[in-house]
Amino acid sequence: MHPPTGTKKTRVIPWHSDETPATPGSDSSHMEKVSLLGRGRSAVVWRIGRCDEEDFARKIFDGDRLANALHWISSGASNPYGWNRNAVDAAMCRRRILGRLVKVWLGDRVRLPALLGSGQDPETGRCWINMELIRGRGPQLQHVDGEERASESSELWTDIMKPLQRHLMSTGFDGLAWQAGLGQPVAMSNFLREENSGGSGDSWVWVDLESGIPAILPLNPWRLLSYYLPRSFQHGHLLFDDVCVDRLEEYLRTDKPKLEAALGRDNYQQLLDDTRQLRMAQDRWHDAGRLERGINCWVARGRLSPEDAEWYVQRPVRWTCRLAREGASRGARCIPRIVRWAWSWVRPRVLLHSAALCSRFLFSQDWRSRFAGFVIRRRIRSWKQRRQLSHEQARHLSTHARSDEATTYLTDFGMHVAIKLPVKFTEWIIFPALFAAGMIGETVLILGIACGGMVARSLYTLWRMGQAFIRGRERPWIALGVGVLPVVGNAAYPAQILWTSGSRDHDVARFILVDTITAIGRRMPVWGGPDTMTEHWFNRLSSWPLRWLSRRHDPAS
Repeated sequence: MHPPTGTKKTRVIPWHSDETPATPGSDSSHMEKVSLLGRGRSAVVWRIGRCDEEDFARKIFDGDRLANALHWISSGASNPYGWNRNAVDAAMCRRRILGRLVKVWLGDRVRLPALLGSGQDPETGRCWINMELIRGRGPQLQHVDGEERASESSELWTDIMKPLQRHLMSTGFDGLAWQAGLGQPVAMSNFLREENSGGSGDSWVWVDLESGIPAILPLNPWRLLSYYLPRSFQHGHLLFDDVCVDRLEEYLRTDKPKLEAALGRDNYQQLLDDTRQLRMAQDRWHDAGRLERGINCWVARGRLSPEDAEWYVQRPVRWTCRLAREGASRGARCIPRIVRWAWSWVRPRVLLHSAALCSRFLFSQDWRSRFAGFVIRRRIRSWKQRRQLSHEQARHLSTHARSDEATTYLTDFGMHVAIKLPVKFTEWIIFPALFAAGMIGETVLILGIACGGMVARSLYTLWRMGQAFIRGRERPWIALGVGVLPVVGNAAYPAQILWTSGSRDHDVARFILVDTITAIGRRMPVWGGPDTMTEHWFNRLSSWPLRWLSRRHDPAS
């Protein structure tokens, strides 16, 4: 048998592209401007401005491929926020409830954005939430001018996230502890620091309450064993923003006097109403089985008609076969893309261009200096765009990047790496060949293999020291000394940057050091990313060598 004909086909809007998204459920002709604010595992956030109203943020749930693949494996469908209106209704109820409770728990130190509505695009099935636009930034990273800004991440963790986790766990918001950072460092990026007007000080805004993946990959394995797995067994599935409504209602009844005094009777009654709506939406969301979830996801996305859905519900084996064919088809479609991507790198034109760039890098010190300056200024712009550097700080660093010798140390390190290949060829091919031909003896062979890298690095560094002497610039003595060491000799110029960064008059070197160490945490798989706790951990690590080196350069400090 075959499914009935008439399968609905719709055009899927590529939200991940540069195409300006139309506003679902509204007339896009009234739109003034649309710009991308951020992208996460569960959604893309757009800033939408209209001529007749204030700008607002629209969170369109369209999870990335890896996150959706994990959801398909665990639940039989992609991220439910992307297609299941009941899941989005539950999210709206949670936000309304927590918007009031957070005010009771933590006062004015943290708040939630105001909700402006939600909906679902009838063509693509994507759900969305409109909310207040928060003009904030992540916790301040430490950079060239001291440690005073490094306390923001500690403040957020100690004063906001940890108390919030305790309140959430005790009141039934079992799954929301994931978004508040229990055992996983990515949650720090869910909070923005908002600059309040009127001299009342800054506060934090909890902007993201919807998870991208189930709570199964915390960095802290003890939290997985002691909290997430037991709570998953209690809820009957992997924990994913779940709320134990019974425990929440018990809390609301027990603390009724306190809540009414803090919020007022009307707001307390609204809490009860939202809790009842949360129970209904969450039950409707979780009542469907694995088969129904997968089929309903395809119906919502316009890939199945209701008639087809009814047909497949009665034939689960056929549905499984269709999913297998779909997976095989997608895998086959990836092969031409991989081939085109590989060809884009090996075309003669690209290879010639790459060869020209490599030759410039190897034989032109001026070109290497300009290239290093370009890289540093691009990193400075990135920090400025994230509001981690002020306009004056960015301008100061960009100006000094043109003249600071630490900038060229980056390309000098690249040269040490580049000469490693011909050095190894000489050590392991040419010297043994000469020895086999009887042109050199055993002593020369052993010394050539053992000291070839040291000699090559030292010759290059001595040549650079001669250039620095002629130009009246700083000489890389540290690089010369480290370069003669075996094994670690290739770290000669990173060591030179590290030593130079200890001097207060070398802000660019300090920035290079801080940015490099911070980038390790930012690029860590799964638990890394901008404004995450992982990034801030590595950022704080950079302060240790800076403090030690500053004391070495200036003992009086």
